[in-house]
Amino acid sequence: MGGRKRAKHNINNIITDAGETLAEKVEIADYFCEYFSEIGAKLSDKIQKSKRKVYEPRRDFNSVGLIEATTEEVEEVISGLRDGESPGSDRL
Repeated sequence: MGGRKRAKHNINNIITDAGETLAEKVEIADYFCEYFSEIGAKLSDKIQKSKRKVYEPRRDFNSVGLIEATTEEVEEVISGLRDGESPGSDRL
């Protein structure tokens, strides 16, 4: 696509946290795998935990509350609609 080639970046060796130099591709790949699979847990341990407990009331957003309407209220709303303002294909 577009004729552009990506530049290749090779890692010839790395120095581990323990000071060991790794030069074999498999060793380097294994080290990266282990390092990045553990980094999330290490970072989350550094997050200060809140001592304050906050409890919010449960909200159920999957329900709709309906209030009962009288026949008179429905008639009043319907008669108050003007042409072209109510939904429907007849535009009435």
